[in-house]
Formats: sequence, C-alpha cells, structure tokens
Amino acid sequence: TIINTPFPQVWGMAGDETIFLGDGMFRSSTLLSESYMQRARYYLLAHEIGHLWSGIGAVTDFESENVFSEGLTEYITYDLFVEKFGDSGNLFPPDTYGLSEYFLTLFTENALISPSFTLSDAPHYSYQSMVKNNFDLPVMSSQEDRYLNSQTTLLYDKGVLLFNTLEDYVGKPNFQKALQAYFKKPLSTDSNFKTFKRFINKYATVSSEKITAFFDTWFKSASYMDYSIDKLYSGPTKNGSGYISRALLKKEGDGISNLDVKAVFQDGSSQTQTITDPKDLDVVSFKSDSPLDFFHLDPKNRLIETSKMNNLSK
Repeated sequence: TIINTPFPQVWGMAGDETIFLGDGMFRSSTLLSESYMQRARYYLLAHEIGHLWSGIGAVTDFESENVFSEGLTEYITYDLFVEKFGDSGNLFPPDTYGLSEYFLTLFTENALISPSFTLSDAPHYSYQSMVKNNFDLPVMSSQEDRYLNSQTTLLYDKGVLLFNTLEDYVGKPNFQKALQAYFKKPLSTDSNFKTFKRFINKYATVSSEKITAFFDTWFKSASYMDYSIDKLYSGPTKNGSGYISRALLKKEGDGISNLDVKAVFQDGSSQTQTITDPKDLDVVSFKSDSPLDFFHLDPKNRLIETSKMNNLSK
C-alpha cells in the first residue's frame, strides 16, 4: 500500500506492507525540474520498497545496527538504479533538457552535490566532508553516540560505500548470494551484524579471518583509507617489442579493500588489474603495444576513500 500523505516536500517512510510518501512526490508543480523529479521519484520509491526487505523484512536493532537498514537499502537502490538507467550520468533522462535543467545544472556543479550527475557518486562527497570535519564514527556506534548533524551521512552514504567496498572484496556473485540468503532467512533474535556476517562467510571465497577483519575494521571502528599513485614509469621493453608501465601505489589508513587499477594507453586501449588487499608501496605493472596515457585507481568509483581527487595519474 502506497499512501500519499498531506505533508509537503519529497520524502518517504516505510512500515509493514505500507509506504508513506510526501505530497511533493505526487504534485506536478515543483521548484525542481520535472526530468530530475522523474529519477528522484524512482530513487525514493525504490528505497522505501527496499525497506520491506532490509529494515522491516529483517529483524533490525535500530539503536546500533541501523546501517543494515539504511545503508543496505541504499545499496539495493543504487544497484537497481544502475541496472535501470546505466552507471553514468543517470540523474537525468538523456532526452530532456530545458531552462529548469539549466539552473539545476548550475546549482549542482557549484554546490558539488554530484557534478557528474551520477547518483552513485553523491555519497563520496558527503562522506569526505564528514571525515574532513571530524564527524566520522563507526557505522555501528549507538544512537546516543552519533552526531545528529551527520547521522544521515553516516548511515546512508558511508553505509552504501561500505557495502559497495565489501561487494568488491568478496565478489558480486558471492555477495548477491549472501544477500539473498540473508533476506530469505526466518526471522530470529540474532543481530543483523552476526547474521549478515555469517552469510558472507558462507558464500565468500575469502577466508573467515579476512571477513572478520573487514567487518571489525569498517563497521566497528572509524577506519579510513586513501589510495594514490606515488610514482609511475612507462617506457619501451628491453627487447623493444612493446611497452612496460608501472605504478607505485601509496596507501594511507588501515581500511581493507581490493583495488582496481586501470591503465589507459595512447592508442585508446586499456587494461585493468584487481589488486587484492593492496599495501602501501605495492607495485602494479602492465605490458602493452602503446605508451601509457594515464593510470586510474578505482575507475568505477566504488571504494570508500577520503579523497577521489588523487585517483588519476594526470
């Protein structure tokens, strides 16, 4: 059941088999452009429907494990959004652009909400601002310990980035199997954290020790990480049959993840390697027929990092 409440603005709330939506979801007159509202309505409705599995369909300790409601629901919503609208520039329908879109574009670019106009990029800006202003906390901190002014960023934005990073760490097929098993399980008194971790351990090929370290590092403490390229080299091979390109990786913080490193060459070709548990000063090498153009760390922009401005080598 979806209920159009009389209360203004664009918002949503889910209960048992019921979704409440703000009146702004249904009005045709709005300060925001209609093309933007199309995608905003889809996102919000998908998020609230997602709660029927995550947060309502699973026993949730909202005091200290709310990230398994809001963050996990954001993960489901973003995944669906990409499947429906593509993974780039998906905040706007591509065939609509008018005066209202022009002003919204100016606002978005200057406010740095998501200058790429891609939904999944937006959490990075909020999370990085929270860390910069010293409001970061463990996502499983209790309600009374959380800062009210950053609670949404902590649970929604940091939450979805953590689940993205976890998916990349264990592999999407394994993560999806664990997620399906988690949602299909009978309701119990076990905590979300223990139950979710148990299913990740069941389906992941990563060792249980590494899974425990991941959850302890990212969910129970306010760890961080930032990848960048310290040095790079590109030149012809000794026998002159091609080119060798190397990047010396720099890592700050004790966060745990895998890392995709993409090398783009001057002839337009590219190669990508996945580095498992990269460490500071690890070296990644590529052989190619063309000289290097640039390196790109985390090219799909999924990992939780304190900066994304240093992920390109140029």
